[in-house]
Parts: sequence; C-alpha cells; structure tokens
Amino acid sequence: MPPLPGLTLLATGILGTALVESWAARRGLVPPAYLRLRWILSLGAALSLLVGAAAPPA
Repeated sequence: MPPLPGLTLLATGILGTALVESWAARRGLVPPAYLRLRWILSLGAALSLLVGAAAPPA
C-alpha cells in the first residue's frame, strides 16, 4: 500500500479502536483512567501518522 493511504488508514484505525473502547467504557467494561490515557496516546499516534502522511516524499 502506498504511504499516504497506508498512514491515513493506520491513523483511522487507531482512532476507531479508541471509539470502540469508549463505547465499552460506557458499559463499564473499561476503566475510566485507562480510557483517558488511551485517548491521549491515540490522538498523539494518529497525529504523528498524519504528519508523516503529509510530509513530502524523500
């Protein structure tokens, strides 16, 4: 897979997983402290992937 769609797909997958875990937290399946950390790390990882996708090719 080319870098741009691949990195975008990875970022989307990371955020999608965080959304599913938020859904699980509303049902009491995930501890709130974990969910806060998960979102912070997921946003950082997704942002890093999207910055890499936006970078000019080497």
